[in-house]
Amino acid sequence: LIPIVGEISQASKDVKTAKTAVKVLQRLGLSLLKQKSASWKYRQNVKSLEVNLAKATGGKVVGSAIEEAAPADEDDTVPDVIEDVIGYLLTSLSHSDTIVRWSAAKGIGRLCARLPKEMAADVVLAVIEVFETYENDSGWHGGLLALAELCRGSVLLLEGFEKAMPLVAKGLHYEISKGSFSVGAHVRDAACYVCWSVARAYNPSDLATYAHSLSTALITTAIFDREVNVRRAAAAAFQECVGRLGNFPNGIDLVTTMDFFSLATTRNAYLSVAPQVAAYDAYRSAMTEHLFNTKLAHWDRNIRKHGAMALAAICATDPERAITHYFPTLVNQAKDTSEVAIRHGSILAVAAMVKAIPAIPQASIDAAVNIIPALDSKRYFRGRGVEYVRQACCQLLTNIATTRRTLPDHVEITKLTGQKAKAATKGNLQRFLEDTWKQPLEWLQSDAVDAFLAFGAAYYSPYTEAFHGKVFTAMLQGISEGKAPIERRGNVAAMGSIPLSMALAPLPVPATSDSAAPSASSSTRHIWEEVLSSLNELMILGTNKDEQDAETRRNAVKATSTLISTLGTHLTVAALTSSTESIFTNSFTDYAVDKRGDVGSYSRIEALKEVPKIICSAIAAGILTVDAPIEARRIVVHYIKATVKQAVEKIDRVRHIAGTELKNLLTHPVHSAAVETLLASVEVPADEIAALRRIVDSKVVDWASPQETFPLFVGQLIHTSVFGPSVMEGVPISVGGLSLHVLRSAQEALFAAFADNKESLTKLLVEVAAKYAHSERAVVPLCSTIERLVSHKLFADAYLGDVADMLAVEARHFATDINRLLSFIPLIATLCQSPAPEARRAAWHQALVLIASRYPKVRSRMATELYTAILMVHSGADASQLDLPSAMTILSTTQWDNTDVTIVKGARDGLYAPLGLKAEEAGAAQGALAMSAEDALRSNRTIRMGTYKSLV
Repeated sequence: LIPIVGEISQASKDVKTAKTAVKVLQRLGLSLLKQKSASWKYRQNVKSLEVNLAKATGGKVVGSAIEEAAPADEDDTVPDVIEDVIGYLLTSLSHSDTIVRWSAAKGIGRLCARLPKEMAADVVLAVIEVFETYENDSGWHGGLLALAELCRGSVLLLEGFEKAMPLVAKGLHYEISKGSFSVGAHVRDAACYVCWSVARAYNPSDLATYAHSLSTALITTAIFDREVNVRRAAAAAFQECVGRLGNFPNGIDLVTTMDFFSLATTRNAYLSVAPQVAAYDAYRSAMTEHLFNTKLAHWDRNIRKHGAMALAAICATDPERAITHYFPTLVNQAKDTSEVAIRHGSILAVAAMVKAIPAIPQASIDAAVNIIPALDSKRYFRGRGVEYVRQACCQLLTNIATTRRTLPDHVEITKLTGQKAKAATKGNLQRFLEDTWKQPLEWLQSDAVDAFLAFGAAYYSPYTEAFHGKVFTAMLQGISEGKAPIERRGNVAAMGSIPLSMALAPLPVPATSDSAAPSASSSTRHIWEEVLSSLNELMILGTNKDEQDAETRRNAVKATSTLISTLGTHLTVAALTSSTESIFTNSFTDYAVDKRGDVGSYSRIEALKEVPKIICSAIAAGILTVDAPIEARRIVVHYIKATVKQAVEKIDRVRHIAGTELKNLLTHPVHSAAVETLLASVEVPADEIAALRRIVDSKVVDWASPQETFPLFVGQLIHTSVFGPSVMEGVPISVGGLSLHVLRSAQEALFAAFADNKESLTKLLVEVAAKYAHSERAVVPLCSTIERLVSHKLFADAYLGDVADMLAVEARHFATDINRLLSFIPLIATLCQSPAPEARRAAWHQALVLIASRYPKVRSRMATELYTAILMVHSGADASQLDLPSAMTILSTTQWDNTDVTIVKGARDGLYAPLGLKAEEAGAAQGALAMSAEDALRSNRTIRMGTYKSLV
């Protein structure tokens, strides 16, 4: 039976079958052995109350019984078939599935507990050979599980530890990179299980030899492992060793430091826990060596980043070894290695050390600066994965600049011919930054611009036109028309990061007539004025869709804010007003859409974030005060109005940022009082300022939540004179949207507001509709909102005629847009049931115009809705003049999507008399909507979905 089951365990491809076969094998083997535990097993000292009392009274204390010679058994023979069972189990240790390996490991532990000492020792050696025979992760995992089971059963004797413990230490750091992922987490977890088992089964004195290696290996795994479950497993094993063995240095302190929650995130483990543990000398060296040799070359770039920061933080407490050993080695690795991961990690570590260790000598700083030209000379900025190397180099330049290190005058470069040459340091690094912010990745452009901001502030003063003038001219050329959008984005962002010395310099004279710089007659103009003017133009959404780039417009807003913050007191009121007006006019009204969706939200979000920074900078510089011109003081109220509008629109992220930024501005620890003073200075009523204060003081948990945001903003502000129109402009976009979770909350808040003050809010809504006349974005949600209000009798009847007139105008404007026409039908049908005779007659006129539309789908839908509306009409003052049954008969018997236009028009004309209408009253509108496709093309109007096939 054993050979049959053994073959099944090896040959079966079904996991459950293989596991069951392994379990049957071990039970068959156990049935052939004596049912008693071997007397030769390791015996741990037993701590008992009797022993403690004996020590206290001076009595005899039982000594340790670590290993005892096995007594002569009456019969210690083992059946030969047991070897076959153990062989099958050893082979199953490297099975591809975890449950099979674990079953085999438990079987080996149980069998060895009943074998003679010599045979058990052979099995232990065979288990250790599994690590060499099967070098894959499955063999390592199964072997470590077997060692853990042997330790738990006290089968692994002390002489076996010499071979087993190095394998356990290696298993704690086992990881095989497979490109974009790695394997080995289960192996490291099994190694932690071995350590846990050892602590529970052996005496501290017997493990003293391995205490240091075991403790340092567990510490490095518990803090620096990539997987959170492995970190926690290592911490649990360390805690078990501290509690049971007691010979780990500073064990109690570290157990409280490395707890379950502190190791939950990689960032906290590396940057918070690691420096605390490294404060103990017993672990610092092992931790730095592990970071230096392993984590800086890890396949995961986040581990490399956190490893570099952790290494710098630890080395800051012991800078001597870092300066003499780690830093020079890292610089050489960054320059010479061809492995992208090692190069990236080395540069990150160098950058982190530059920031963390002020005592780094100048020669080492010069060597670090030479990393960038060395990589460029070797073409290491080209190829796969080099974008992260560029990012690390940007971080290096940022840290060198922020710590105000001295730059060498020249760096060494290698020409294509292989000859060494010298190049000016600033020029070489500037070319690197320019090349980096032209890369297609946004985060890389952002890092390059941040590096330029710090680098320029540190090293670009005083201004020299020969160098800085060329830098600025190159930026202007980079944003000119015809440049690739990616290149324009980077240059736009960089223009806002120019240092103050460059910003205050006079505009350089162009070298040629077709230069991107302005003419020589404007040479007295400052660079910052030209930059702000260019950025204002770049915020405008052009009419040429091929040149529209949402990221460029967004970067222009951020660049404007950055430059204004840099200028400080050098900024003029006129420039402040001009820049903010451009943001309010262009960025806050940017609703551009492409295949990605509402890309205009990029500009709106950036404006929400950056305008408060502009306001606070202007207040801090003394430019924006109550004595400033009225146009400047109105910046604050314009921003709040724009923010309130965005806070009640349909995109969750926009609402979240709007609410957060509004609260930050009105509760600013320094400038909030000045903001309220500015609001009062432009005649914002005190009760409206108080309403704003109630909003920001409310306990809103999530500004993106429509259930929290809409009742707050609509309830507090829609009735106000200053901010009410802004709320009314934003709410219909949400009420008429497609997201139900937004629509319901917005509708409830709007209905509650209309129920309190129907007349004034109806007038305000009509004014908003007039403001957004012919707007493709707003007309559909506005019609949907008005239709809902009219249906719920919350819309004032006095303004229904205005709505009917608006519909007639919009229907003529969108006569060739089927989607807009279809969106008008529900509102027209609702007005057809209106109790106001004039509004109802105007709606019937408009319905009869649409019922003869060129689009069959529009005709059919309008006829259905008109039939329902007439059916719902009650008797009125002019009921005697109407023949509604005849009209309903015509509507129900006519095939309105008929392709024969003559039949459709004849049926439509037959509806005028029953409804008491005159056909000539709707002549103009009818002609506009019923004109042929050829007439529309002649008038440059686009026919959308003009065929019947595309409409049914």
